[in-house]
Amino acid sequence: MKPYLLYSPSAKELAAMSAVMNFLLKKRGTIQIPESVQKLDRLKVCLEDAHQLQMLVCDVTTEGIIPLLEQVRQQNGGMKLMLVADGPVPPVQYTRPSILPTPLLWRPLQADPARDTL
Repeated sequence: MKPYLLYSPSAKELAAMSAVMNFLLKKRGTIQIPESVQKLDRLKVCLEDAHQLQMLVCDVTTEGIIPLLEQVRQQNGGMKLMLVADGPVPPVQYTRPSILPTPLLWRPLQADPARDTL
């Protein structure tokens, strides 16, 4: 598993997050390329070994994602967990201690604010 994992059901959003993450990693002198995942089933497979993950940037609007995030947080309490959210999902669902996100990214995603947050 790669140490940086990006998940969104939107290909456009994944491309934007990947571009920002690649920029930041290169700036830090890291050659590691984050893995991008668009399907929930693939995300579940990638998270089977979550204790090695350094950062997960994850869409919280996908049905069934909240229990998965709680499980991942249990396995890896030190991981940076950055969530992508919007209005329909109330923050009380994903800003709980069992998930404990690092920061939040709000839709619509824009490169400059996302880069600043990351």
